[in-house]
Amino acid sequence: MDLFDRLQLAITLPEKRVFKLKTGQNSVVRLLVRSRRLDVEVKNSDVGGYFELATELSPPLDLIYLKNFQVRGRCPKGVPVLKGKQAFDIAELSPGIPLVWEGFPDELAGISPGEIVRSWSGHFVFKEEDPDQEVLGLRRPQLGALHAISACFSTDREIDPATVVLPTGTGKTETMLATMVYQKCEKILVVVPSDSLRTQISDKFLNLGYLPEMGVVSEGINLPSVATIKSGIRTPEAAEQIADAANVIVATTSVLSAGDPRAVDRLCERCSHLFVDEAHHISAKSWLDVRERFKGKKILQFTATPFRNDKKALGGRIIYNYTMGEAQRANYFTHVDLLPIEEYYEDRTDAEIASMAVERLREDLAQGFDHLMMARTSSKPKAEALLSVYEAIAADLNPVVVHSTYGKPEIRRRLEGLLSRKAKIVICVDMLGEGYDLPNLKVAALHDHHKSLAVTLQFIGRFTRVSHNQRLGKASVVMNVADPDVEGDLQNLYSQGADWDSVLRRLSENRIEREVRLQEVVDSLKQKGDLHNQISLWNLEPSFTTMLFRTSCEAWDPERFVETLPKFDEYWHAISIDENLLVVLAIQSAPVKWGSYKDLRDTNFKLLIAHWDKGRNALFVFSNDYKTFRVEALAEAISLGQCELLSGDQVFNVFNGIEYPLARNLGTAQEGAISFTQYFGPNVTEGLSLIESERSSLSNIAALGYESGNRVVWGCSQRKGKVWSPQKRGSIADWCDWVKKAWDKIITEQPAEHNLTRNFLRPERMRAPHQSYPLSVQLGEQLLTAFEDKVDVCFGDIAVPLYAMDLETDGQEADGSVRISISCDAERSVYKLVIDDDATTKGYNYELVEGPDVSIRKGDADPVSLPEYMMSDPFTIHYADSAFSYNAQIVHVSERVGLYRKDDIAPFDWRGTDISVESMGYRQDERSIQWRYFKYICDEYDVIVNDDGAGEAADLVALKMLDDSILLTLIHLKYSGDGKPGARLKDLYEVCGQAQRSVRWKHLNLNYLYHHIKRRDEQWRPRGYSRFIKGNIKDLAAIRDKSRTTPLKFHVEIVQPGLSIEKVNEEGLKLLGSTALYIKKTTMAELSVIGSH
Repeated sequence: MDLFDRLQLAITLPEKRVFKLKTGQNSVVRLLVRSRRLDVEVKNSDVGGYFELATELSPPLDLIYLKNFQVRGRCPKGVPVLKGKQAFDIAELSPGIPLVWEGFPDELAGISPGEIVRSWSGHFVFKEEDPDQEVLGLRRPQLGALHAISACFSTDREIDPATVVLPTGTGKTETMLATMVYQKCEKILVVVPSDSLRTQISDKFLNLGYLPEMGVVSEGINLPSVATIKSGIRTPEAAEQIADAANVIVATTSVLSAGDPRAVDRLCERCSHLFVDEAHHISAKSWLDVRERFKGKKILQFTATPFRNDKKALGGRIIYNYTMGEAQRANYFTHVDLLPIEEYYEDRTDAEIASMAVERLREDLAQGFDHLMMARTSSKPKAEALLSVYEAIAADLNPVVVHSTYGKPEIRRRLEGLLSRKAKIVICVDMLGEGYDLPNLKVAALHDHHKSLAVTLQFIGRFTRVSHNQRLGKASVVMNVADPDVEGDLQNLYSQGADWDSVLRRLSENRIEREVRLQEVVDSLKQKGDLHNQISLWNLEPSFTTMLFRTSCEAWDPERFVETLPKFDEYWHAISIDENLLVVLAIQSAPVKWGSYKDLRDTNFKLLIAHWDKGRNALFVFSNDYKTFRVEALAEAISLGQCELLSGDQVFNVFNGIEYPLARNLGTAQEGAISFTQYFGPNVTEGLSLIESERSSLSNIAALGYESGNRVVWGCSQRKGKVWSPQKRGSIADWCDWVKKAWDKIITEQPAEHNLTRNFLRPERMRAPHQSYPLSVQLGEQLLTAFEDKVDVCFGDIAVPLYAMDLETDGQEADGSVRISISCDAERSVYKLVIDDDATTKGYNYELVEGPDVSIRKGDADPVSLPEYMMSDPFTIHYADSAFSYNAQIVHVSERVGLYRKDDIAPFDWRGTDISVESMGYRQDERSIQWRYFKYICDEYDVIVNDDGAGEAADLVALKMLDDSILLTLIHLKYSGDGKPGARLKDLYEVCGQAQRSVRWKHLNLNYLYHHIKRRDEQWRPRGYSRFIKGNIKDLAAIRDKSRTTPLKFHVEIVQPGLSIEKVNEEGLKLLGSTALYIKKTTMAELSVIGSH
């Protein structure tokens, strides 16, 4: 009997979860009821002490009893009963009053995993959201992904793992849930990269996320049983128990690896599907271990970025790719507002970032946005230090620190403070965990940058998520754009003035396009053959080498490769009709050579790739064992007998246009005899000196040189028709692109005039010191390209970084030996290069003449004495007659060195300048040549640096932003050896040597020069001086950032007031001409010379 009118109220129905299984830390849980808002009709109950709540839920939840705090009574068992956590007035019952279950019907807990899956049939609705009409549903990328997955799963054909690319924030997790329900996946293993993501994904699968609210599935749908694996499974029986109880099993690769392999095998056997979330975070090895257990089953990879952090291929076929640009245009992301600080001194950086980030957060809060802020750093000590920084400027915002040291309960407590808004700033190491979903995080303070593009794209995505449930503003990212450690693709992203919306989109989509192209090649290779069943074609990375064949066939027949195939233990192949590609993998074993053992054999894998290009009439073949595959016979077979090896001198066309080539390795063959010799490293020039046209010939060679002003490395074998680029490798698609470029370089009408083998710049063994004057000495190739702060030069016990060391020639000894000066501000050592076959076993030696012994130390390795280090990375000495040498090898440059035109020497008015004083020094001596010339060029450049001193790039480094390029001018000045201008060669030798030595800065990017100048400026700052005499470090950084997308123009100037235009003689003009020619050929730059009337 009703004592009051029926009440229409709303409550928050609490969730009801039951443990289906618990074994150690592993458990299987199922939600019987999801927590949600529920409209109810309240009336009195015949059961004393209870109200009845009538609902629209299916029986037996259509009637729920609610315990009355003010009356005692007992409800029958087996019926749904709620009670309040605290006393409440029934008339004021609302969703804000917390309720808990006191009793629950047993019948709802007994359903099996199989029955749950069968109950989903017909209960999924493809419903698209319409924000304008406030209609909830699936987003367009989610619908697209679901249709792509359906198409993929509709065939019985075995395919590679299917990859779905959805940018962070577009609903990747709900797409996984929808796939499970729509496809009625019987039993899924979900692999995630971290513990935090395992917890979040488990919760999502338990309650199906937002799918019921969207109306995609009904509110009363049977929810799956979810196993969360937190510790290694020890026995197959334990794996069976978990599989029997669960629809979904969520684990990390590390916890799977910690289990017994037999148990993991059994678990994977029982699963029908494998889902991989945040796939780019899982290492290649961990992924392969799991994937092998799912061969022949359906595998889905979900990721925002289909390239791994470890730079390995993610593998799998991209079946759906929703780009970041599409997500931005569809307003799934808020716009990103980059708030850069530009701080070049580390002690100020964190305070500047914190100040700007807190200011932006306060602005957002003042505008009514419920925003939170994350400060990100890379280490736990740094996170604790940052807490003090934020507490000093934003104590009222209650900053908290989160990292693994605190343990999970404390981390949960701290994050609760964030969720309740007691704290509005969280300081964390890296991220709050993969998949941590809090759209209110809208201000990011990056105290350390992510160095991975994949992680950066994902990280920024977390701050750009749109919430339809609350009013949120745009995302803001505060960072230091002057960070010197940013490299590669991220340089474009972390540049001052970068448009993050467009740069993020372009970086993401460019990487994905390369993956899609590789996918096309890999997919096409499955048209014929069985190789894809044995190995992942995605992970093939051939080195950039190929044999070249000219073909005349109208078509090729790659299946004829079997006609010439030698006897292998096993082999597999793949043929692409569309791409004209053949890949063969073979196994060959033989008895071990180190003993007589019947059952022990050496097993080797042999790989061959052939690509026919009809348009070029060319066949390209790669192999890791050309001889075993009998490549020439194989090429003959697949080209139907219509091919010829491209051999002979034409192959050397790969060196066309290369100036000053230095051989890195070579092989010689003696005519009329079976004799072949290979030379490597510094001994390579000895091999070249033995090549004489009558008795021996060059067989193969790899050389470093300059092409169009850039450093290049090419190698070739004229007898085998083979070319290569050392130290390069890539995917099959990359290799196909490279071989075509190599072919185009070689197939020319006429050999170029300056081909290596025609204008033979042959290093020769020196038997005595070279008689020409040594102009300059240059670091060896390894030191030349090393970062200057990663290498120390040790003067006895005193170590200085490479950038603080100066290397120059110091004239000659009486016997002609070259003196080499190695110095820093505090020390100077001089070595002489002794060339004498009788006195030294190597034919050369570096003898200390004065100063402490010098050694080279790379990183944490032990120092290596200079004479020993020269054996592997020798200095290069350039002489006045254009020759250059290293150790006991000399290269005579047989070219016509013209005279530098007198009319091209620019006269300069040096009145008021002491031409015997070269440097302005710290105090900017106005009488010096350097100061006078600086004042002359001051208005022509944006930045001018006084780099004078040990380790200089030049006396003056000048840079200017042009409309379409950046001009870098290196100016070398030298004082006059006499009070009056004349024709003294001594006045030119050193400055010409400095000019030649400075070409290295053309081949190192401006980021390297920026580091060099910044470090040297920091040495002056404590004394109150700066090397910047026009502009500052920020101006230089802006030019450096611009150089990432803008071409560089290089220019060299020699300034010698002791050079009289009227008196200069032919020898001086020839020296200038030689220097100008060297700079032109190695950098494509012009040389300007400034002298006196």
